Amino acid sequence: MARQYPWVLTTVPWSDRPQYTRGTLHGLPLLSWNIAPRDRLATYRQLRTVGKRPGGHGPVALLYFRHSGSKRQTIANLYLIADAVPVRPMTEAKWAAVQAALAARRVCPVCGEDGGDFIRPSAGMCEACQYSHGQWDLRDVRHDFVVGEPTLTPDQVDALSADLATAPSRPALAEITALDQSRPAADAPVTVLADWYQRKATMLEHLAADAARTGRHPEEAGEYAAWAGSARRHAGRLLTGVAA
Repeated sequence: MARQYPWVLTTVPWSDRPQYTRGTLHGLPLLSWNIAPRDRLATYRQLRTVGKRPGGHGPVALLYFRHSGSKRQTIANLYLIADAVPVRPMTEAKWAAVQAALAARRVCPVCGEDGGDFIRPSAGMCEACQYSHGQWDLRDVRHDFVVGEPTLTPDQVDALSADLATAPSRPALAEITALDQSRPAADAPVTVLADWYQRKATMLEHLAADAARTGRHPEEAGEYAAWAGSARRHAGRLLTGVAA
């Protein structure tokens, strides 16, 4: 069986004498692993490690190798070290442009505030706006670190739940969203937190009963029941700590 890249003796840009290569690929000499002279040829990343860049010169050869695990073949450009030029130094203006670009990625398009972290494209807003718009999952651990006042009061939640319960589409999701928006902050009184977990458990128990009665999604009934039990136990632990 013939080799995919047979040995070929040919002239090359980095030597005055003919050298053995593995043929040509895309019009450039092809070299296999450990064949390229390390004192004359380097990849782009190798040039950067020594503070150099190709300087507008194109590659003079290609290096191919296979990964030992996946057997995936990789092709890398090889540049002449003699033609490389030093990397342009970063100026104050460049650093300022970089900092301005990074700061723009931290500005929330909804509230216009700098959230201190990059805005994820999948979310489209900062975490504070996600919380205010009820986009956090009911089981999200970030709820434990929220401080301040909840988005909705318990009375508003009850009124919103009553309105959404009559909606023809996804009433369960509406109830979960309403309860999520009313979660007390981490610095709220323990009795307020316990009451919220009790209401959460009651809502989940109703959802479990509805899912079991319809029989369309029996796996959801078990999940709702498990979450309800966890909420009840957490509320009990909070109240036990107050009594102690």
